[in-house]
Amino acid sequence: MCNFDKELLYSYVDETIGELEKIFVEEHLKYCTRCQNELREIRDFDKKLEELNYDDIVIPNRLFIISEQVVENCISKIENEQVSIQYSNYKEGLKVMLGIAKEGYRQIYDNPYGKKVGEKLNKYSNLIKKQAKKVCRKKLSKTRVVNTKLMKTLKVV
Repeated sequence: MCNFDKELLYSYVDETIGELEKIFVEEHLKYCTRCQNELREIRDFDKKLEELNYDDIVIPNRLFIISEQVVENCISKIENEQVSIQYSNYKEGLKVMLGIAKEGYRQIYDNPYGKKVGEKLNKYSNLIKKQAKKVCRKKLSKTRVVNTKLMKTLKVV
């Protein structure tokens, strides 16, 4: 029985694996028939995914409307929450946002299906952007952090 981490096989196929891990996977594959079969299945599945025509998939208008309503409901709950923004958690929040942005960029552009994923993300993220922007401006305008020169320069409010 092989206890090899299958995630490494997926990363190996996607070519998102480090050089040292790549060598480790290749050495393991020389001796493990179970992982060789798993790798073959992953590659076959990837080929089938590449052959799919995503433009033929029709998303019903109703789904888009339901998505908008879900976002609006979530945003309305967030609007009612009281948030105190202090410099320390504001600074920590910026670090988190930067990390999220970097990871999002990596997920989209290091992914062979990144273009299609990016298009779908753009479409649905616009649902959230409008409401989130409104809520953030409303909440930030009530804090002292907004009155700093940096925030005015960045035109957050």
